[in-house]
Amino acid sequence: GGTWINARLIPLLGPSGSVFGVLGIVDDISDPKEAEAALRESEEKYRLLVENTHDIIYLISPAGIFTFVAPSFTRMLGYKPEDVAGKPFREFVFPEDIAVYEDALAKVVSTGQRLSGIEYRVNHADGSIRVHISSVAPILDKTGTVMTYLGNAQDITEMKLLEEKSAEKA
Repeated sequence: GGTWINARLIPLLGPSGSVFGVLGIVDDISDPKEAEAALRESEEKYRLLVENTHDIIYLISPAGIFTFVAPSFTRMLGYKPEDVAGKPFREFVFPEDIAVYEDALAKVVSTGQRLSGIEYRVNHADGSIRVHISSVAPILDKTGTVMTYLGNAQDITEMKLLEEKSAEKA
């Protein structure tokens, strides 16, 4: 517990050019420094959360372009985040399910509310098809316009396979 200060020292010169004193200006900058430290701590917590989640966290622009995907995208779908950001989500969604996802986004826009339980297939980098379930929420600007969509996807492929096997046995 100390005090952060910003000090500026200005030499005071006499007529002969020699220093006869120092003018000091001191500002207490403790509050901004504490706010900065709290922000860094908060950012670190969120970074750890996003980097270590078992789900895919993503942002999609209103134009349908991925602007961010968590590193879990690589674990779950084999694509590096830098190879996904800037590309349309349609490149990763199974062609017959693109309309399902587009309809969900349209519903999010029309209601302005989060939508959960969006089930669709996605293309893995290895060529396999995975089944995901997503929740999507609109992120609005001050005027209420959608700036981006925040999504959270879970891979439910194994669960779907088990359901199919159970149905076959019944």
